[in-house]
Amino acid sequence: MSITTKQIIKKQPIGIAPNKSIKEAASLMAKENIGLLVVLDGNKVIGVVSERDIMKAVASGADLNDPVINIASKRVITINEDENIYRAAELMHGNNVRHLVVMGRDGSLRGVISIRDVVGETVRLRILAESTVPKQEEPSPHTD
Repeated sequence: MSITTKQIIKKQPIGIAPNKSIKEAASLMAKENIGLLVVLDGNKVIGVVSERDIMKAVASGADLNDPVINIASKRVITINEDENIYRAAELMHGNNVRHLVVMGRDGSLRGVISIRDVVGETVRLRILAESTVPKQEEPSPHTD
């Protein structure tokens, strides 16, 4: 059984315009309880902003009224909606990221998945697999 990335998307992607402030981005992330915002210019993905990006901005004394694009990562790691979660885990590990932007076949934004989503599904699969394996019966003691 192969679970695809589109199957583990929990909600609609949350985007933010590049000219919105860092403070607005932090507020939106807190309100939506998410760890990554997709920076959108219209429908085009131009970056991502993570919790880590916000923390680095605060720690470095950035003006929180500055545009969020100033702290956004322009190198967006994406995955196709039809890829399996094991490929998602490989991409996350190989790129040292905790989120992937999920894109549709038509190039449209479908969602964001996190390492927590991937791990949760692999754990669920393991439990399911273990529960369907027939248990071996204990051998009866020999009574001669």
